[in-house]
Amino acid sequence: MKRLAITLALVQGFLLLAAAASAQSFTRVSGWKYHTLALTSNGDVYAWGRSDKGQAGAGGGNISFPLQVFGLPRPATAIAAGGFHSVALLDDDTVWTWGSNDRGQLGNGFMDTNSNPWPRQVFIPFSDPVIAIAAGEKHTFAVTDRGDIWAWGWNHDGQLGIGNDDHEPSPTSVLRVFDGVDVAAGYDWALFLEDGGAVLAAGENRYGQLGNGSTVDTESNPPVFVAGLFNGSKISAGYGHGLALEGSSLYAWGRTNSGQACIGISGSGRFVTTPRRVSGVSGVVQAEAGSTHTLIRRSNGEVWSCGQGLPTGQASSTSIYSTPTPIFGLSNVTYIAAGRTHSMAVTNDGRIWTWGSNSHGQLGWGSIGSGSRLPTPVN
Repeated sequence: MKRLAITLALVQGFLLLAAAASAQSFTRVSGWKYHTLALTSNGDVYAWGRSDKGQAGAGGGNISFPLQVFGLPRPATAIAAGGFHSVALLDDDTVWTWGSNDRGQLGNGFMDTNSNPWPRQVFIPFSDPVIAIAAGEKHTFAVTDRGDIWAWGWNHDGQLGIGNDDHEPSPTSVLRVFDGVDVAAGYDWALFLEDGGAVLAAGENRYGQLGNGSTVDTESNPPVFVAGLFNGSKISAGYGHGLALEGSSLYAWGRTNSGQACIGISGSGRFVTTPRRVSGVSGVVQAEAGSTHTLIRRSNGEVWSCGQGLPTGQASSTSIYSTPTPIFGLSNVTYIAAGRTHSMAVTNDGRIWTWGSNSHGQLGWGSIGSGSRLPTPVN
């Protein structure tokens, strides 16, 4: 009887937390592999999906509805979901991480295979204020207000941009990037944006995702310049393709076997090694790269997509959409995010909409298993 009472109390507690989440107004969302993070207008962080390594802020199993992440001492201003870890930037410009640490992606100076559900601060050298963060499969970045970019975690292909291919459990300076203002982390590679608009890349390059006209990894070399991009304003790195905005013009390069580069090219083994301008969509203010899809947000609040599969939000999950196509059922969107197999959007009323794979509850619908191509509000 005592065990039953404890179980009922836990269930009631989870229901109360879920109810609290439903009353929140969300501003940002982030997802990569099997879990999702969300940021509220008052700086609270919520998470759901796979949490076997504590990446959703709770140890073990899957979480199918939003739960608040506890242990962050101050309101957050930015979030980033990696493969099996999570990152938050707080309003005092400090970086906090939790989840898997098998390649040092938590930045705490060591590697371990434990579950780490409690956020811990990453100590950035010189204690410089951090202005931007990014998380890839097993690697993490932070950009400071002095323009320095610090990297840590998985580095098998040189994706940290630190001049070697050793895993690094502590923040280490990225080479060759001057006056950095933003960073985007893909599966095993990364993009860096300088204040002047130049875009650089490091890591795996089998699909030409470094955008320098070759398919040679950087490995032990510094980051390379992405060809022809000198006025970049925003960047995004997916599994094997990259995106950059120059004003409202969108450029894409890398893997496009499923049409995910939005340039009218698809087919087994297809990729392009230098950026090409995406046509057929105007007023682009944000673009996010997933694995086999891309999301595009226009200034009028519409969301368009390219690629293949449920996360495109298109009428057929098997057809290939190699040029930008509008997603019906979404409007007044203020922010988008693309995971490997799921998609997310925030609307101007503070709600989150998700679609795609739901294998670990990453859509936040209160269920696990069946996904959908239709954007649906998070429960």
